[in-house]
Amino acid sequence: MASLINQNNGVRMIQFIGIGGLRKYLRLGKITKKQAETVKLFVEELVACKMSGYSPKSATSEWVAACPMRCVVGSNVRNL
Repeated sequence: MASLINQNNGVRMIQFIGIGGLRKYLRLGKITKKQAETVKLFVEELVACKMSGYSPKSATSEWVAACPMRCVVGSNVRNL
């Protein structure tokens, strides 16, 4: 399960428990709540798949592939 965090400066972050029980954060920047919730759903699925050993749904795989490497979310999502 992931949580959406709103910082005072308008920046949104996602907090989740990663492999090994460590708390991790993804800084999303200034995006809309709807966009942040969409990213949160994909992150939740990726973490669950990583922990269970299953493959993510095709929509999630396509979303990760579409994230440019220069994108902070893209590089962090690939290294969950």
